[in-house]
Amino acid sequence: MSILACLLAGGVLGTLFFGGLWLTIRFALARANPAPWLIVSSMLRTAALLAALYLICRIDQLGLIAALAGFLLVRVAATRGKSSMCRQRPPRGLKHQIGPSTHPGTGSAPAPQAAEKRAKTPLLARLHAGPGRRPGSSVSC
Repeated sequence: MSILACLLAGGVLGTLFFGGLWLTIRFALARANPAPWLIVSSMLRTAALLAALYLICRIDQLGLIAALAGFLLVRVAATRGKSSMCRQRPPRGLKHQIGPSTHPGTGSAPAPQAAEKRAKTPLLARLHAGPGRRPGSSVSC
């Protein structure tokens, strides 16, 4: 197998891997419990990638390096420009407000304000906080 063919095969593997990741995230976040979808998808994508790389390695060891280079090129292309999205400023109204807004005297947020706040909270902050924790809160070990 030629080096160019292995490079292209790595590119195809990268496209399938990261395309599958993108589809999984879109699909799983629309579900009430996304964890099983994310875990199964991760296992399937990783197993398929390792099996394909193993087959390439058995044919040609330099081909494995070329396939990994193709995979990494696709990874760079897929993530280029995405890092700026992670550094966005919070939407207006969330400038200094990390936890849920509280109603004076009650200590709890009214349902409409809590729903509005949840809609404005970045998805990454909600996923990182986990169930039962507020975005921005941290757990010390």
